[in-house]
Amino acid sequence: MSTALQITVPQKALLAAVGALDVDELDHFLDEVLRLRAQRIAPSIPSSEIALVDRIHAATLDANERARLQDLSERLELDTLRNAELVELQALADKAEALNVERMQAVGELALMRGQTLDAVLRDLGMLYTDGA
Repeated sequence: MSTALQITVPQKALLAAVGALDVDELDHFLDEVLRLRAQRIAPSIPSSEIALVDRIHAATLDANERARLQDLSERLELDTLRNAELVELQALADKAEALNVERMQAVGELALMRGQTLDAVLRDLGMLYTDGA
């Protein structure tokens, strides 16, 4: 036998708890929140759309790779990279580019499936931000 328990957590407390997560935990939490949001907006999403959305969200560098890419990019600007680090930077940049291509291919497929524009799909996924104009 199970019992449902419903509690109310103040938004500030929830945000504080989320703010204490490390980057990987935060990314995972965000993926779960976005998945929950998608279920509420369209609870009967076809499995083919779910698979595309999963592909879109999975095609990213992990937190360590993003941080390393950022660090190496900043050091490139300062002209303080060693040759081995330059090779590492290029490899990470190539991987990020390949993942972005994969993401955008999946976004394009999802747009075709939904009969929407790329901008509409990107907005739905929280990947396109406008300045309100």
